[in-house]
Amino acid sequence: MNVIIMKKGFNIVLILCGCALSIHAQNVNIPDANFKAELLANEAINTNLDNEIQLSEAAAFTDTINVVFKGIVDLTGIEAFTSLTGLNIAYNSLTTPLDVSSNTQLQYLNCAHTTINDLTVSANTILTYLDCSSNNALTALDVSANSALEYLNCSYTGISSLDVSDNNALEYLDCSNAQLTTLDLPTAGVLVELNCENNVLNTIDLTNQPDIEVLNIRNINISTLDVTSNLALRTLFCNSNPLYTLDVSQNLALERLTCPYTFLSSLDVSANVNLILLNCMGNDIAEIDVTNNVNLELLDISYNNNIKEIDVSANTKLKNFNCSFNDIDELDVTNNIDLVTLTFFRNNIQEIDLSNNTQIEILKFDRNDIEELDVTNLVKLRILDCSANKITDLDLSNNPAFVNLTAYTNGMQSLNVKNGNNVNVTYFSTFNNSGLTCITVDDADYSTQNWGTSGYVDATTSFSENCEDSDLGMNNFAKQNAIIYPNPATTSFQIQYDGEIKTYVVYNYMGSLVDSGVGNTVFVEHLAPGSYILHVESIDGVYFQGFFVKG
Repeated sequence: MNVIIMKKGFNIVLILCGCALSIHAQNVNIPDANFKAELLANEAINTNLDNEIQLSEAAAFTDTINVVFKGIVDLTGIEAFTSLTGLNIAYNSLTTPLDVSSNTQLQYLNCAHTTINDLTVSANTILTYLDCSSNNALTALDVSANSALEYLNCSYTGISSLDVSDNNALEYLDCSNAQLTTLDLPTAGVLVELNCENNVLNTIDLTNQPDIEVLNIRNINISTLDVTSNLALRTLFCNSNPLYTLDVSQNLALERLTCPYTFLSSLDVSANVNLILLNCMGNDIAEIDVTNNVNLELLDISYNNNIKEIDVSANTKLKNFNCSFNDIDELDVTNNIDLVTLTFFRNNIQEIDLSNNTQIEILKFDRNDIEELDVTNLVKLRILDCSANKITDLDLSNNPAFVNLTAYTNGMQSLNVKNGNNVNVTYFSTFNNSGLTCITVDDADYSTQNWGTSGYVDATTSFSENCEDSDLGMNNFAKQNAIIYPNPATTSFQIQYDGEIKTYVVYNYMGSLVDSGVGNTVFVEHLAPGSYILHVESIDGVYFQGFFVKG
C-alpha cells in the first residue's frame, strides 16, 4: 500500500516538474534588461501582461518594434518574432552582430547609429526599407537577395564596395560618406534619388537610370560625367570633381545645379529654363549667360576671377546673388526687387543703385571702389559689410533691423547709426577711418562701453547722440595748418599754430565740458584715458576744432 502511494507521489512530482520546464521553455530568452523592459511594456506584444514574453506572443506579433535610444546592447530574443514586419533599433549600442534571418516577414529595418560591425539580411526577401547608416565599423553589406528593396541608406559606414545591380525596385540610395571605391547601380532600375558624395569612386555610370531626379555626386573624384540620358533630372550636385566640362543641355527639367570647384572654363545653361538654383563658384568661367533662366532664385558665380560682366536684369525672381571675387566693373540690380542677400566682394564696382531693393537683409561688398551708398529704402537690412571702399558718408538711421556693420578702411567722415536698435547690434567695426571722429548713435554711453572698447573702432572716434548739432564730427585743424603734438598725449601737448591761441576748451565724447584754458600748451594729466574734442579760438577770431587721445 505504501509502495503504491510513493509511486503516485513520485509521478505527481514528475508531472509538476515537467509542467514547470514546459512553461519555462515557452518563454523567450531576452538577456538585455532594457530590451526586455520595452517589450514587456508593449501590450500589443505582452498580451497577458505578465513578466515574460512567451514564444506564442512573439510569434503572433505582426507590427513594428520601435526601441530607439533605449540603451540596448544585446538584441537576443528578436529571432522569436518571426512575423515581425518592422524593427527600429536606431541609436542603441549593440555589442553583437545583427542577424535578422529569422524575421522573414520584415519589411522595415532601421539600425542606424547602433555600432554594429556585421549585418545579415539575406533571408529578408520582402524587405523594402533598410537604414544602416552611421555605423563606422560596418565594412560590408550584401543586399543581393533583397530584390524588393526600395530604400537603402548605408551612409557614414566603412563599406568599400556596394553592389545593388540586382535591386531593380530601388528608388532611393544614400551611400554617401562611406569608403566606397566601387558602386554597381541597378541594371534596369527605377532609381529616383542617388547620394554617393564623399567617396572615391572615380567613375559612375548613369545610363541605366532614366528616372533619376536627384543626383548628389559631390567629391567622388570623377573626371567625366554624362547626364545626357537622364532627362528626368531635377537636382544635380557635382561639386569638387575634376570635370573640366559639363553638358546639361539635355536636362530641361533641371531646377538645381551646383558645380563649384569642378575646373569648368565654360557653362551653358541657356536650355535650363526651369533652373531655380545655380552655383558655379570657384571655377575659371569667363562669361555666363543667365538671361533665359528667369526662374532663378539663387545665383552664385563667385570666385571665378575672370567674369567681367553679368546681366541679371531678366532674373526678377532672384533672392540670393553672389558675384564676389571677379572682375566686374558695373552691376545693375534694379530689376531684382526680391533680393534678400547681395554679395559682390572684390570687384571693381564704383556705384550701386539699391533704391528698388527693399527686401535686402544682407549686403556685402568689401574691396570695391564705391564712393556713395544710399540704403535708405533697405528697411530690412540686418548685415552690412562695405569695408575697403571709398564711402565718406553713411546713414543707417532708417535701417531699424541693422545689427551687424563692417565698415573699416573707407576714408569715412560721417556715420549715423541712430536707428533705435543699437542695443541689439552684435558686431560693429569702423577702424582705419581716421576722419571719422564722431558716430551718431542711440546712446553714447552704451556705444562707448560696448563698441568703443572692442578694438574695432579708432581711438580718435567718439560717440554722440547728435554729432551734427554738437559739431563733434568736425576736424578742421588741418585747414588752419594747426597740429596737436604729441597725440596721443599723457601729460600735455602743444597746439602748433602760426597765430596766437586765445582760448581752448576740451569736451569729452558726450560733449560735456571737462577743461579750458589759454595759450598753446594743454595739460591733460588730470583727464581720464580716452578720446576728447578740442575747440580753439585764435587771437584774431579764428575758430577751429580737433581731436586728441589721452593715453
